[in-house]
Amino acid sequence: KDTYIQQQVESLNNVTCHIVEAEHQDGAVAAAREYAEKTGGYLLPVGFDYPAFTDRYIALMQSLDIHPEEVWVSGGSGVSARCLIRAFPNARINVINLNVRSNAQLGSPYKVRTIPEPLSTPASAEKIPPYPSALYYDAKIWQVVQEHAKPGAFVWNIA
Repeated sequence: KDTYIQQQVESLNNVTCHIVEAEHQDGAVAAAREYAEKTGGYLLPVGFDYPAFTDRYIALMQSLDIHPEEVWVSGGSGVSARCLIRAFPNARINVINLNVRSNAQLGSPYKVRTIPEPLSTPASAEKIPPYPSALYYDAKIWQVVQEHAKPGAFVWNIA
């Protein structure tokens, strides 16, 4: 789909964007793996789930010098949620499933809620958060945050 993230990637002059059609993330990963093997490209793990990235991501989170009791984050691959757990071990991490993976794949130890919209549709205009966010991704969690978050809860905006 023509999303904000895709538009940003396509604007980079050192990146070649190859679009694949897939119903779920697993299908997209399989297509990307096949494409990388065929072209000699390098396949980055979904969510950049490898230690060089996640260790730096956690360090960045901890450098903010905040101590949230409750954190809300969108759930695509689950990498950000897993990093938030390590960065803020005393916080309750709430993941809003964006329908990329199943709730079981995102799973414990955090609370997972699911939004009704498919990933291929943007957040509705009346449910957009008061901060910059990607309409096809982070913006969608605002409706759940407004309904369920406690006052002072922290929202981790990925895209």
